[in-house]
Amino acid sequence: KSYELRRKIKGALMYPGVIIAAIIVIATLMMIFVVPSLTQFFSDFKVALPWSTRFVIGLSNFLGAHYILVLVLVIAGGWLLLRLKRTVLGNRIFTKVIMHTPVIATMNRNFNAAVTMRTLSSLLGSGVSMVESVRITSEVTQNPFYTRILHDGLEVIQKGLPLSGVLKGPGEMYPPLVGELVEVGEETGNLPQMLGRGASFFEDEVDQATKSLSTIIEPVLMIIVGIGVGFFAVSMIYPLYSLSDAI
Repeated sequence: KSYELRRKIKGALMYPGVIIAAIIVIATLMMIFVVPSLTQFFSDFKVALPWSTRFVIGLSNFLGAHYILVLVLVIAGGWLLLRLKRTVLGNRIFTKVIMHTPVIATMNRNFNAAVTMRTLSSLLGSGVSMVESVRITSEVTQNPFYTRILHDGLEVIQKGLPLSGVLKGPGEMYPPLVGELVEVGEETGNLPQMLGRGASFFEDEVDQATKSLSTIIEPVLMIIVGIGVGFFAVSMIYPLYSLSDAI
């Protein structure tokens, strides 16, 4: 179930990733092959250029003269980011960014709630002790911040305090419903069943969020593309209108 949720999240994020990569490639090709011809045209007629046009031309000249260096830097940067993400510090930084990204932050919180509750439900329902169940769940959770919460909660549970206190304690890390369901399960003696129901609820929430994510991202991408195309058009076409007025 955890693998299925991760696969759905990755699938939902793949679409905007492909679109953004395509935009970057097309924009780079235009800078290298299209802008120089317009630059030569402006140079021949000695047109007064606004700052936006000079910025585009400067960027085009830099990419045209150092495209190999830029390509090497991009590949090296991507490799370094992958290496950094595999380190403890890099993983914490990457996870922190995800946890504070709009829309994705809520999905991430629900996902970790589902993983935590599903794992605890399976272990407790199979007769594993509370302390051992929490310890195993802390290892199953791949988010280092949630791992720390559960690991620190082991001391609290060993002192005889309830699991609901652990899950309610870390503020906004877990949705409030998690602690409430666990508390009800502890009071009624049906903790594994309540954890299972909570896990199913949050799994459905993540599933629905992944379906809605593309709908949310499409207009955002359209706005980003529109701003980029508009900036390029104004930068390169406005001087042409100025030239036609002068003629």
